[in-house]
Amino acid sequence: MFGMLSEMGPLSLNEDSLLVDPPALFYNPYGWQAHANVLAIEQPPPTGFSFCAGDPGGGMESCGDWDDYSAAEENYKFLAAWVGTRFPE
Repeated sequence: MFGMLSEMGPLSLNEDSLLVDPPALFYNPYGWQAHANVLAIEQPPPTGFSFCAGDPGGGMESCGDWDDYSAAEENYKFLAAWVGTRFPE
């Protein structure tokens, strides 16, 4: 969320955001959306808005143990399936 609202996204929170009540989003003329697509993957579950199947309210331990290897393996599986279904050619 921080990257989307401060660097990459079409809207941003900046110094002017706090000058109005409630704080407002402003157009970001330097957002990446004008030049590229960005796919953000949260790692490991359940960080951020992600959750484990069947346990949306569970804590970090509800998804099992994660390390760099297991997270990378799951990210690879996700990307392979995502690309394979959207761009089969």
